[in-house]
Amino acid sequence: MQSRGATIGSFFQDAAHWWYVTSGKPDTRELLGVFVAVPLVLTLIWISPIGYEWAFDLSAESIFESPHIFVSAYTLSYVHLDGQHLFDNILNYWVTVAAIYPLAGVAQWRTQFRTAVLCYVTIAPPAIAWLTLSTLGTMTDQATLGFSGLNATLIGFLLVVLFAAVGAVSDDTITPLWAIVPFALAVTVSLGTQVGTPIGVPMVALVAVGSLGTVGAVFLFRSRSKLGVITQNEQLALLIGGTVATFGIFGALVLVGDRTNVWGHLGGFLFGFTMPYVAFVVVPAATRLLVPE
Repeated sequence: MQSRGATIGSFFQDAAHWWYVTSGKPDTRELLGVFVAVPLVLTLIWISPIGYEWAFDLSAESIFESPHIFVSAYTLSYVHLDGQHLFDNILNYWVTVAAIYPLAGVAQWRTQFRTAVLCYVTIAPPAIAWLTLSTLGTMTDQATLGFSGLNATLIGFLLVVLFAAVGAVSDDTITPLWAIVPFALAVTVSLGTQVGTPIGVPMVALVAVGSLGTVGAVFLFRSRSKLGVITQNEQLALLIGGTVATFGIFGALVLVGDRTNVWGHLGGFLFGFTMPYVAFVVVPAATRLLVPE
């Protein structure tokens, strides 16, 4: 009879093997870069003299107001207020990326994921800063900082690759274009809870979860015959991806603190979803429609 420690060790070994195989056996150097190097860089920046002065000033009139403001539109994502802020963002980053990899393996979207990440780290930070200024204007002199905006871009990608994986296991009978439905619902709920509603955040969240669950149940019921043969590895990847996407969306866009820059989260989510959805879903679909094989 195995000891409890051996049983737990065997479970984690099996889980790691499932994750590695389903993810398409990614290169060790890639995994070290994604899961070790990124958190390490964020931690080194936090303990270095580089600090709060490189946060983005929300009282600025434009991201082009001065060279410092423009540079801080990039650096804001890599500096943190305190250790708890840093830890929360690293943990959310790990969970989101860990959910993306198996889905990217199922959908054969490894290249798309790398391309999207390149766009996120180069274009997304100033785009998020610009959207925040466009939304809030100069109504506050607070600074915004933290990796959560880039985490939100990854949540946007997670939603797209989730539907791409569903499309892959159904031989594209279930089109990834359906990803726009939960995306639109998430944005609507986020805007409703931030602008203010008579029924309040808890009720809006409850209605949203209920609506999303109902739509998902109907969608899956009508699509069961289209999925065909789906392996347990693929089922688990879809289940984990869907769960992380749902909780990630509500954690980033709805259930946020009073001092949280939710508009930065929303900007990250918009950018993170729109870029891969247009480039890797809409454009190929339009190409197939206009140029039949």
